[in-house]
Amino acid sequence: MSDKVEQEAIKFKLRSFDATCPLVTKVHSEVQRHARAGRDIILIGHDGHPEVEGTLGKHHPGESGSQIYLVQDEEEAIF
Repeated sequence: MSDKVEQEAIKFKLRSFDATCPLVTKVHSEVQRHARAGRDIILIGHDGHPEVEGTLGKHHPGESGSQIYLVQDEEEAIF
């Protein structure tokens, strides 16, 4: 879950449970591993999707110095 979603739950005094599926957890682990190795990452997904928000916001270690780029379609993949 992204920090944004987590903060919203706290704000409204809601109890939240992390029900992240194992496949998404694997993506989070790989992002952290490659970021810590100083590699830039290209994440293919859709802006606003909960898994993408969580990966971009919470699971990419910003202090690593690596960058993470979201690519949503073929057009964005060409740079």
